[in-house]
Amino acid sequence: MSDMLTVGPMDADLIGSDNFTIQRAIDQLGDTGGGTVRVLPGTYVCSDAVRLRSHIHLIGEMESTFLVHGPVPASPLATDADIGEKEITPVCAEGFR
Repeated sequence: MSDMLTVGPMDADLIGSDNFTIQRAIDQLGDTGGGTVRVLPGTYVCSDAVRLRSHIHLIGEMESTFLVHGPVPASPLATDADIGEKEITPVCAEGFR
């Protein structure tokens, strides 16, 4: 396996434009000992953090690679959790993963 993977919306080792694709590249290289993830020019919507691993370098193009925060889902609660409970019920679950 190569010690470099590219991520991009097209013409890349891993095709995608979100944090999940970037994370997949980081994890693949991390599982083989390390390397460089090159994020090709484009806009990448991040709905969660990108977690680096040891011996991984994450690079992009200064003027043309953009990581932007994705929309944050929100909803009032239909049912809240009580002490010792671990579940809530939103009024609208749309947008939650």
